[in-house]
Amino acid sequence: MTIYFWFYVLCGLVIFGIGPAFHTITELFMDNQWHSQNYQFKKGWQLFKKDFWRVNRNAGSF
Repeated sequence: MTIYFWFYVLCGLVIFGIGPAFHTITELFMDNQWHSQNYQFKKGWQLFKKDFWRVNRNAGSF
């Protein structure tokens, strides 16, 4: 999970990637709980791309 998080942060150019990366990791955890064999990079990447702008817009409003 940590490697996924840092990969997503770097893909989001660090500043814009922290919120969406945290959101993606949280969603993956909520879907799979402690079953680490169910974590899939492809699903996480789809979540990251889908929610990138929405999460940044919501985080920027604070």
